[in-house]
Amino acid sequence: MSINRLGIRKANGRIFDTVDSLLDTYESGVFYGMSPDERMDLINKEYLDCFFNDEHDIKVNYKRAIVSVLDSERKLKLQTGLDIDVYVDNEIIQTKHIDLCNDFVSVFDRLNDYQFLLYRNSVTERYLASTSNE
Repeated sequence: MSINRLGIRKANGRIFDTVDSLLDTYESGVFYGMSPDERMDLINKEYLDCFFNDEHDIKVNYKRAIVSVLDSERKLKLQTGLDIDVYVDNEIIQTKHIDLCNDFVSVFDRLNDYQFLLYRNSVTERYLASTSNE
């Protein structure tokens, strides 16, 4: 058996009435980077960061999107998407001599812990506190 990629992906989306309510959930830097024109009306923003974390030997695709949408009453809302994909691929498996058949649990735990760290860094403390009882 040959495993070429092992990963975990967390994707979620929400709709917010205001920028303030969005910023109650997400850290401001997650969805709001520099704009070429501050007077613009937001239609769509997308960000994708692909990186390698050498401390954990994990590759990451960290994608964020925010889109202006109209609800059924034609009121403007902000729809967000956060997609965090953490994985080890064949390059890491071969280079680091990982035996996924025997090391599956430890690799999976490492992926899960790092993905949670990225998620935790993406949302506000206030949001985390409000969801800790769920």
